[in-house]
Amino acid sequence: VPPRAEAGGGGGGKGGGSSTHASDLDPVARFGGEQLAVVQRLVKNWIHAAAVEGSPVAEALLKNLTRWITCRRSIVYDPSLESKIQQLQRRTALRAVAVLRASGAQIVASDAKGITICTKKRTAAAAVQFIANTLAALARRQAFRWLQLKPTIWTHVLWYRDSANFGGLKSLHAEELWAERMER
Repeated sequence: VPPRAEAGGGGGGKGGGSSTHASDLDPVARFGGEQLAVVQRLVKNWIHAAAVEGSPVAEALLKNLTRWITCRRSIVYDPSLESKIQQLQRRTALRAVAVLRASGAQIVASDAKGITICTKKRTAAAAVQFIANTLAALARRQAFRWLQLKPTIWTHVLWYRDSANFGGLKSLHAEELWAERMER
């Protein structure tokens, strides 16, 4: 990714010269309401192209957008836009947690890396069915269509204190049931 434009000072010599500020050279140096509206329209068009037309290019652009906007070396990086993206991610995560709670899942922990839930189900088959139904209900909502959640660790019992102090009895049977379900 090319570095952002750096402004240089004016000429040397006796006459001094003029100085140019980086934001004068870089049209994306400061995102305001108008620029944010353009980005929002662009993203909506990409979503439409990916969802309705099945465009792999639009899907790839959507998958990389956050990385481009939040990478400090990116030419489209802007601190205010990065802040807005992070706020949107937090709100989306909170809404997803609310939907999961409403479906009956007990939220054990939630952070940027994932959500740990307790299904309160007695059997692995019931837990797999619960997770499948919950994720399907989440995916049917417009706000979460692009959110990709998948179970990564299944446990019979989970002891949880915080993200660094937890343990559980791994459920290989639930992993097998989930893998079979995904193959269908």
